[in-house]
Amino acid sequence: KSVIGFGGDFKPLPFLKLQAGVMTGGNYGTQVPLGIMIMAPSGAYEFGIASRDALSFFTQNGPTLSLSLGFARMRF
Repeated sequence: KSVIGFGGDFKPLPFLKLQAGVMTGGNYGTQVPLGIMIMAPSGAYEFGIASRDALSFFTQNGPTLSLSLGFARMRF
């Protein structure tokens, strides 16, 4: 089955980025990923945390817990 999703981000403050989306299809139900990112004023460093499915925090059926860590530095 196909997976369909869309999302975006919003930057209410120069150092804060909020991210959200919706995904459905495949072998999964509807998922709502959410994220928050804090950036240094120079833009050189970023720290963020995200959930693959924020709905799973509020439901008893099929809760999901995931953690991702990574490091990458590219500047163009």
